[in-house]
Amino acid sequence: MKLLNKIFVLLIFILFYKQNIAQNTYECTSPNQFLENIYSLENNLIIDTQLKKDFVKKHIENAVNLPTIKDLKAYTDSLDRKRPIFIYCSTNVRSSKAAELLLEYGFLYVYVLSGGLDNWIELGLPIVEK
Repeated sequence: MKLLNKIFVLLIFILFYKQNIAQNTYECTSPNQFLENIYSLENNLIIDTQLKKDFVKKHIENAVNLPTIKDLKAYTDSLDRKRPIFIYCSTNVRSSKAAELLLEYGFLYVYVLSGGLDNWIELGLPIVEK
């Protein structure tokens, strides 16, 4: 009976551990899927991690420019951790790092634009351009 209890506890631990690992990953989505998710998931936030000078030139509509870790932390501190976050930069380097931080901050639904804004523009998807 003690062995059965130990096995049960071990199984519970494994299931809990697997669930937590599954929640600590972001989803890298194609530009078309990214756009579709923006329109289908309510109360989302779109974050552009480009430098300010690049953001001013071109960005996705309704995006908030948060180019530094300090900006990201300050802006997201008071947000609901279940709020869907869509994040991108020009090529995916900055946004992937920012996505990792968002997961560390406890956000559960983080989507990164695969290929970045460059890929988005290459596919002819809508942008705000100066």
